Amino acid sequence: MSTITLTTQGGLRKAQVRAVNERVLLNLIRQTPGISRSDIVRITGFSSSSVTFIVSRMIRDGLLCEADVQAPPQVGRRPVALRLRPEAMTAIGVEVARPEARIIVAGLHGEPLRRRVVPWQADPKLFLGRVRDAIRALAGRISGKRLLGVGVSLPGTIDRTTGKVIAAENLGWFDLEAGRMLSEGVPANFYFENNAKLGALAERWFCQPGSKPLENFVFVMARGGLGTGVIIEGKLLHGASGEASEFGHTILYPDGRRCVCGNSGCWEEYASDRALERLYAERRGIANGVEKPDADEIVRLGRNGDELALAVLRET
Repeated sequence: MSTITLTTQGGLRKAQVRAVNERVLLNLIRQTPGISRSDIVRITGFSSSSVTFIVSRMIRDGLLCEADVQAPPQVGRRPVALRLRPEAMTAIGVEVARPEARIIVAGLHGEPLRRRVVPWQADPKLFLGRVRDAIRALAGRISGKRLLGVGVSLPGTIDRTTGKVIAAENLGWFDLEAGRMLSEGVPANFYFENNAKLGALAERWFCQPGSKPLENFVFVMARGGLGTGVIIEGKLLHGASGEASEFGHTILYPDGRRCVCGNSGCWEEYASDRALERLYAERRGIANGVEKPDADEIVRLGRNGDELALAVLRET
C-alpha cells in the first residue's frame, strides 16, 4: 500500500498533508475492518503519535468506532479494533443507462441504504428530469454535512467536469448537457465519469477485505455496447482529453459490419450484448419486427443446453 509521509515535500501545506494522511488511514480501515492502531503503524510507517492523533479525531467526528480485539490473553494492553461507522457519511450513486436508471444512497462501506429506479424514456430531457427528481428526493432526506456528494455514471464520451455527453452513439445522445439537467436544484457536489471507467474503479475499490487491490488491469463491460476502463498503477487512465482507453470503437475489420458510430468493423459490433442478440437472431432466422431474446435470455438458454445459444456465446 502506498503511503504519504508527514513531511511537506512537494510544497504540500500542513493541512493538506493531514487531510491526505486521514484519507490513507480511512481507506486502510475500510479495507481491513477490525485493524488496530499498532497494525496501522506497522503497515503505513506513520508514527504512533500521528496515528493516535488522526484516529482520535476521526472517532470524535463520528467516522470510526472501536472495540476490544477478540484475541487470546496477552501481556500488556489489549489492542483495540477500529471500524468505520458506515452511517456516518453517505453518498448518492447514479447509473444512467437502459432499460432503467438506478439511484442509490450508500454508506461508507458502499452498501445500499435506499434506492430508486427510473424507467428509460426515449426523450432524454424527460428521462434525465425524472432521474434528477429522484436524486432530489433522496438528497432531501440527508443532512448536508453527511452527504459526501453525487457520483454519476454516464455512457459514452463525456466531459468529466460538466457531465456533458459528447457522444453516446448507442443512445443517440450527442452534445447533451446531462450534467446540468441532473444537478439542477440539487445542493450537492456532483462528480461525473464514464460508466466503464467507473466499473474499473469499482473493481479495484471493492476488493475483498484484507486483499490487496489490483494495480494494473483492463476492465471490459459488454452491456449497452462495449466499454473499457484501464487502471495503471492504481489510477484510472484518462489521457490528455479524458478519452483514453475507449477501445469499443477500435476497428477490427475495415470491411466489417456498420457500427452506430459511423465506422465499420468496430470491436463493439462483434463482442457486446447487442452483437450477441443480433447474431442469435440471424442464426435462428428470426425475422425483423419479431421480438428477439435479449442477452440475458440467450445466456439462460445456453445454461440450459441450447446448442445455438452456446455457439453464438462462444463466437461473441
